[in-house]
Amino acid sequence: MIGVVAPQIEHPFVAEFFELFKTPWEFYRAGVNYDVLICSSSLVPQNNARLLLIYGSQRQPFEEYRNIKTNSPPGRNFICFRGERMPIYGNCLLFEAVSSVLFSHEGTKSAAAICVACDNQEVVRIGFDLFGEVRQLLRSFLFLQANVLLSASLMMSIIRVCAITGATTQWLVFFTGR
Repeated sequence: MIGVVAPQIEHPFVAEFFELFKTPWEFYRAGVNYDVLICSSSLVPQNNARLLLIYGSQRQPFEEYRNIKTNSPPGRNFICFRGERMPIYGNCLLFEAVSSVLFSHEGTKSAAAICVACDNQEVVRIGFDLFGEVRQLLRSFLFLQANVLLSASLMMSIIRVCAITGATTQWLVFFTGR
């Protein structure tokens, strides 16, 4: 099960995102064990999820604690993920590559997402606001249907690949049903 921690204002976009991909999820509840915990622009609660995805375009305690240098590129941002180019409509935070780079910023080639193993948990820090991007994509949907679906699909792919990369084939079954 995927647990999600997000500000209240993002809740409608969280629900729409997971409905679009028919993926089982729920808002985080203390004491529940999640396979994947997604934290969007919020503090990370105490958890024992095997995979923790931390989204946000602002510096967070994750970087502070690990002394990871960050910067925010000016202008329009694109990330490159598995050979696909994806626009980022909001701000983007880039990381000094101190660990595994999951995907990069097109213009600077800097890490836009990094992966760090912490005890029994794989942590992926992604430098954009997932549900802020989903909100923008949903607002644009009527005008740019094909591109919007591609971007939304890539965002879900990021979540799936993070889960698959950090563990065995059980993650593949969990996310694809195959």
